[in-house]
Amino acid sequence: MGVRIFRRIKARMEKLIQNGGDYNMICHCDYCHYTFDPADYHMAEQLPDRCPDCGKQIVHGYPAVRMATEAEIMDYRQIQMELNEEESHAAGKEVAGYESDSYISHRTNLCQGHIRL
Repeated sequence: MGVRIFRRIKARMEKLIQNGGDYNMICHCDYCHYTFDPADYHMAEQLPDRCPDCGKQIVHGYPAVRMATEAEIMDYRQIQMELNEEESHAAGKEVAGYESDSYISHRTNLCQGHIRL
């Protein structure tokens, strides 16, 4: 199965190179499952050689970072939209005269919140 995925990704990369490149590509790390836009890390022109989150280069004999699948890209875009909505909601609170900072640790189930007036 891994070889088929690698061949599909390689074919997609070759097609992108023929078409002049796609500088809006989204990448995915097979080790930590981090999906990211390489342009956010100043790596927009090529596929990164390592994951910016975990630092892995090789996983099971293959490059750790690869181009994201369509499903991974859709998940990434959905998460980005949700984050943008949260930021705009937070900006609305700041305009209203107060700002809320909160911290939730999903690993320890700890919650901390602050409201500044």
